[in-house]
Amino acid sequence: MIGGALGGVESMVFPGEGVGFWPLISMGAIPGGTMRCPFTGVQRLYPVVDGEGKLTGVVTRKDIHALEGSTRTLADVIKQKPVTAFPDEPLRVVVYRIAETGLTRMPVVDREKPRDLLGMISLNDLLQARTRNLEEERRGERILRLRFPIALARNKRVS
Repeated sequence: MIGGALGGVESMVFPGEGVGFWPLISMGAIPGGTMRCPFTGVQRLYPVVDGEGKLTGVVTRKDIHALEGSTRTLADVIKQKPVTAFPDEPLRVVVYRIAETGLTRMPVVDREKPRDLLGMISLNDLLQARTRNLEEERRGERILRLRFPIALARNKRVS
């Protein structure tokens, strides 16, 4: 609902793309929990989906702003073969892909159906996951002193 409402606002700013286009872009960011207020500048990559909700590409915030006052349409700036991540791959593989490409955000798609958008993953998400992992490791490394009063009582000889 939030994505649709923001899409309505975006369609007023960029009216040339059609009635349902911007709400679809805005709602596309919601499945992965990455929807940010578009006015803060936090989110910089948006998935573009068709009428059936299938991923057709991605567009950057910079590309969208470049369209203002231009004769080009969004279709001219969509990256139709985005770098993607899969939900079943280790985060380490995604981190390597981010390092290799220089990207900081990418769509997560189904491996069997690569047009099925499952969400978005960002470098910040990966850092949060690593932080959680480190905290769990630290908790596991604490030394606990155990007391065995029952075992000591068994070993005492009664005279």
